[in-house]
Amino acid sequence: MDQNTILCVSAGTHLAKNHFKSRDYVKDDVYLSYGLLGLATNLANKGFDARMFQGDTKSIEMFCNEIKSQSINLDNLNHPILIALQSMFAIDWANDFIAAIKKENPEQKIIAGGRWVIDKNHEWIKQKMPNVDFFALGCPDNVIAEMLDPKNWHKFNSPQISVKPFSKLNYSLLNNFKLYQPSIDVGRGCPGKCNFCNEKDQPYGFASIKTPQEAIQEIQNICELYGSDTLNVGFPVSHFSPTKQWAEEFAKLYKEHGMKFNWRTQGRADMVNPEIIRILAGAGLKVLDIGLESASPEQLIKMQKTNNPKEYLKKAEHLIKTTSDAGVWPKLNLLFYPGETHKTLDETQEWLAKNKGHYKGCIANPFTLYRNGEDTAPFVEYIENLSGSRPDTAHLENHGYTYVDLSKEIPIEKAKTLCNDVVNRFTSPKDFKELKEVWYTPREI
Repeated sequence: MDQNTILCVSAGTHLAKNHFKSRDYVKDDVYLSYGLLGLATNLANKGFDARMFQGDTKSIEMFCNEIKSQSINLDNLNHPILIALQSMFAIDWANDFIAAIKKENPEQKIIAGGRWVIDKNHEWIKQKMPNVDFFALGCPDNVIAEMLDPKNWHKFNSPQISVKPFSKLNYSLLNNFKLYQPSIDVGRGCPGKCNFCNEKDQPYGFASIKTPQEAIQEIQNICELYGSDTLNVGFPVSHFSPTKQWAEEFAKLYKEHGMKFNWRTQGRADMVNPEIIRILAGAGLKVLDIGLESASPEQLIKMQKTNNPKEYLKKAEHLIKTTSDAGVWPKLNLLFYPGETHKTLDETQEWLAKNKGHYKGCIANPFTLYRNGEDTAPFVEYIENLSGSRPDTAHLENHGYTYVDLSKEIPIEKAKTLCNDVVNRFTSPKDFKELKEVWYTPREI
């Protein structure tokens, strides 16, 4: 094994995160940690032998055997292991993996990162993950090589800020990379201030997206590596809203290079320019995930999604119709939020029914309350005022997240059932399957 080997691990979860097991199509989603792949790419560019593995829903034993099968000795690594936490749900899996590593080599250093989990919960997570030697804060894109040396850790006690997306992702560093539908880090940040989103108050700003030339070149390289020109590619930016000039240049290059890949991205229901979607429909755009969240004026205001629900819903309706007419599949994201009642859910379902012919499908999830440092306590109070029910703060403190009763009418278990009911009503099994296959499920190889 190369003495410069850096083991990069995307922490998995012990339970598959699939809410709709009643579906005939129950293939588990896989969420590529493209941020970790970006760090591995930067390390490889510095001359390190970076090797990345995805935990997904694998058992710890299976995962360790996968690593060992690639001639990596877990008891003889010269550098810290990098572990990425994509969500609070990954903490238990990561702790179990670290325990397995420390059993083989008690001296092995561990660096954990994941800004949504760690940054505002730094002292808390130190208690929850005592076997982690150092927590990387923010986006350590430009300093990751320096961070490998414990002697430098004192330099990085505050969040590292990196607004620019990774210039490219080297998929050859990812074990079994062809199982994963690829992504490009096209841009970062979101201008929205929805009160349920941790990104609303991040110091990273809203960055410009990659140039069309950079995006097309990167995807060309990925297609060559995968040996396929018909890939599904994710553009996983929080809010994708390029200029008309960007869209026209991207569409021009897509056609000039004879590209055939499809791609998927997302945006706010009231901020995506429908004219841009019409242009990009001829350049491979297949699915637009739209953050509608609700069609209840009352709930939209509670979420701080908009101050003008009527105008918001008018824009959303125009967007999905334009998107669908252009041949792109609109998929609506719904959030059942505290304060939800049968009346507010009826408003959302009436809107969905009225517009049924213009979107491919929807997904609905009940609100999840996450620990968020000093902002946690006031937000708990806000949620309690909306729902009329005290969140389970003990579970929140123990696990970093908790579900909450949405109202006296809709406790959490009923909310989960209603989420399934809405999806089953407004998304056919065929449409559900086809949407999932564009970027979210493992590739057939």
